[in-house]
Amino acid sequence: MRRWPALLLLTGALTLLVSLYLPWQQASCDPGRCSGLRLQLLAFPGMLTVDGWSSGVGEAAALLSLLLAGMAGLALARPNIAHRLSLRLGAVLVGYFGLAVAAQARSIAQYQEIGLRGVDFHYAYGAYLGVAGAVVVLLTAGAMPRPELRRDRSASGLAFLALVIALPVAYLLPWERFTLPGARLTFLGIASPAAVVAAVLTLCLPIAWWRREAAARAELLALSVVVALFTVAAVSSLTFGSSHAYGAWIGLGAAVGLVAVALIEDVRVSGLVRPPPHALATGGAAALLVVALFLPWQKACYATQSDFGPYSGRCVTTNGWTTLGSVAAVLALAVVVVAFAPRRIAASTVELTAGVALLVATLGFQLEHQSGDGVRLAFGYGAEIGFAGGALLVVLAVLRLRSPVLDRKRAIVRLAPIGICAAYLVVVVLPWWDVLPRALQSDLRFAPISWLTITGVLVGIRLLRLWARQIVDSSAAAWWLVLLPLALLALAALDLIRLRDDGITWGRGAIVGACLLLALLGRVEQREGLENFRIPEVLRVDRL
Repeated sequence: MRRWPALLLLTGALTLLVSLYLPWQQASCDPGRCSGLRLQLLAFPGMLTVDGWSSGVGEAAALLSLLLAGMAGLALARPNIAHRLSLRLGAVLVGYFGLAVAAQARSIAQYQEIGLRGVDFHYAYGAYLGVAGAVVVLLTAGAMPRPELRRDRSASGLAFLALVIALPVAYLLPWERFTLPGARLTFLGIASPAAVVAAVLTLCLPIAWWRREAAARAELLALSVVVALFTVAAVSSLTFGSSHAYGAWIGLGAAVGLVAVALIEDVRVSGLVRPPPHALATGGAAALLVVALFLPWQKACYATQSDFGPYSGRCVTTNGWTTLGSVAAVLALAVVVVAFAPRRIAASTVELTAGVALLVATLGFQLEHQSGDGVRLAFGYGAEIGFAGGALLVVLAVLRLRSPVLDRKRAIVRLAPIGICAAYLVVVVLPWWDVLPRALQSDLRFAPISWLTITGVLVGIRLLRLWARQIVDSSAAAWWLVLLPLALLALAALDLIRLRDDGITWGRGAIVGACLLLALLGRVEQREGLENFRIPEVLRVDRL
């Protein structure tokens, strides 16, 4: 592979990543029209700009840009493995979400215009820089050499291509409509976390369509069903007081159409065998959790008072399709895939189930059960069903565990990295639960819940699992023990730069130190093994 595509992809991804810290929408004001707002604008300067992070999909765009930059950098350093990296898919995802940030930033700016009469927002230099980076990666993906693909010009093939294009476009259209006195607000579909997952999966569909293997047909159907599932989840996330806009119906129709086209394809599964009872039980538990996310998780009942406006005398419920719930659903479906086809996903049931348990528990801690000031908050029955589904997945995973034969010498020296991984998870997750004293809560805080921090938690679980495997399997790929801590450090750096105005806390310092120490220990394990490591003579204080 030539080096220029990887270099352009790296440049475009980093350009988009940097642009997220810059203004994408900026306010302009005629002095004669908004002179009375000057004090308000001085008191709240953040109302004048909308940066890439404020768009709501900036975290997803940053995560994908970081992933593409890492793959492009690896392709530049190791050209012989470039063909094994999904550079084209990564470029398409980054380009799409770069455009999604621009659309969502505009939507948020229109919302802020309502509260600032006489103020008009327009695209700023950050948007031009970010969109330029997105266009660069998309053009580079189109110019890259294409592998040999199955050519399909049938009616079903053209219909599939049209639906794959229409569905991501639909996510950028208005999905919710909210009417205020003198104004009408619309919210884009991509603002829903479930729609973010659905968009990523939709852009992965062409890989299964154009593959020549017969097994890809079954994968296409399964992936289309999952896309439809998350699209329905995005439609179901409607809030009280709003109604569905035309984009929601276009997206729902396109998702159903994808499933229909996949069903038309000839799906033949050879050697069909009856799945084991454990796999069926795992599928049932995962289905229970996913269905529970559609049900009410938080219930808020308002007293009959004029202060509550349209909410007066009503009870409002929200479901579980938040960012936490969407990722938990993805992991639960991955657990099912591992149970039925263990070689399809390079992850163990233990780490996937641990991620589900951690995210569902965090989602539960986000719920409130209290009364006061005319508002009564309570758990919805969907939360109880979801907790049951998550607990059942954990029980089924524990029942499949087998006690390994441990080498005491190898185990003792690897307790340190295992403990550091556990400490990383505690520092990131525990402040989310809001169970610590206020002073300690403030000292340990790292970053709020986002696509970046959730990814860091999942990578931390994966790293802990790899270090545990090193106790019994010295032949495992130790280079992951170096790359994953560096990935954690990169994710932490994005959050630390974004939250730089909040200052440095003990938790943030501990996260950076843990990532560096884990990378160092991983390098030692890769080179010679921790049990064979010896302190250089020049550094031994007992020799002084």
